[in-house]
Amino acid sequence: MALENKALVSYEEVIKAFEKFDTCGDGKVAYKQLKCIMRELGLDPREAEVTKCVETLKNCQKNDYRMTHFTCRELYELVNNRKKDTNLEEIRMAFRLFDVDGKGYISIKDLKQITDELKEVMKEDELEEMIDVVGVKIPGKVSFEEFAMIMKKTSLY
Repeated sequence: MALENKALVSYEEVIKAFEKFDTCGDGKVAYKQLKCIMRELGLDPREAEVTKCVETLKNCQKNDYRMTHFTCRELYELVNNRKKDTNLEEIRMAFRLFDVDGKGYISIKDLKQITDELKEVMKEDELEEMIDVVGVKIPGKVSFEEFAMIMKKTSLY
């Protein structure tokens, strides 16, 4: 994974936190320290998430010495991939707010209901245009994939 500009945590921040827990100075930190180091980075992982992260690290590692330890680079990739997973779940939650009846797509009727609830006055042709701009997979409807794509393009998530 290449270092990215929009990383949740910069590589420099990861190095700084990692060095605090790399007490032997050998470039490795024990899995049992993962939760502590994530907290040091300003994250607040639940135990189930830490367990999942350890499993992810173990599945990616091939060298014997890494079976109980991880490197700074692996931590960086893990933390920033975590954000991608979190973003997708947040987008899914936002989609559910728009998909009023849980149909699996957003329709003009859904947008109308939301604008009414927000006391936002919009003409039907404006709502249709919003759907048409995004909803190309199924005419007049926006799928989750299309919704996620537009949310990412507009940097809302």
